[in-house]
Amino acid sequence: MTTTASPTVEPRVVLAFYEAGIVLQKKMPDGATTAYPVDPAHVQEAFAEVAVSSPILPANVLCWGRVRGGPVFAWWRPPARERLLVEVDEHVHTWNVPLPGIVLVCSPHGLGLAAVKGGARPIASTPAYSTPLPNTDLLSPDRFAMSGKVCMGSARLAEAPGPDSFDEVWGAYVRSTFNAHMSHQKSMSYPDDVRGLLMSLHEQGSDAFPEDELVPDEALSLEEFLRPWMDPRSPW
Repeated sequence: MTTTASPTVEPRVVLAFYEAGIVLQKKMPDGATTAYPVDPAHVQEAFAEVAVSSPILPANVLCWGRVRGGPVFAWWRPPARERLLVEVDEHVHTWNVPLPGIVLVCSPHGLGLAAVKGGARPIASTPAYSTPLPNTDLLSPDRFAMSGKVCMGSARLAEAPGPDSFDEVWGAYVRSTFNAHMSHQKSMSYPDDVRGLLMSLHEQGSDAFPEDELVPDEALSLEEFLRPWMDPRSPW
């Protein structure tokens, strides 16, 4: 059997990005290559004409975007019970705990969480609260670093999350072992360590998370929580 090699396909135009600027390299009909600098604004204008659309999104997707490195998706998880692995005094316990509504955002650079009250799908103006779980940063509109970002440890996220990736992303987070890291200021009754609240809810067999335990220390809306994650200029 004989095989025919595929012809080599060469690009007609190449954009080369240097620290000093952008250079366009173009193949001419006679085979020669010409190159000249181009204005970054013109490149941005040209790509702005490229159509971008999404498929029909699942009901739990709140929004999606694209940042440096790939897509960003934000999902809503309604209030529900969850099986958690929690480390206390070097022992790992399995606790069944009710959680409030959770907004989960995943980008190529990390994972972020915020808690919301009620069982209705949240909107842009819905108040966002720090998630009552360890290993997750607090929310604050004044400190860019305090954005609900998750310390993933050894857990790994999907390289390119899609609209149907919620179960995979949430599972990577919630199946990890929670410890004392970032456990403070997450509960009104247990301000020093939210694990005390989680243990109490488990022992009581509570069916619903007590929303008055969410710490109302900052007036942050869901839109404000999501904004830095959806910003294409974000360093994450």
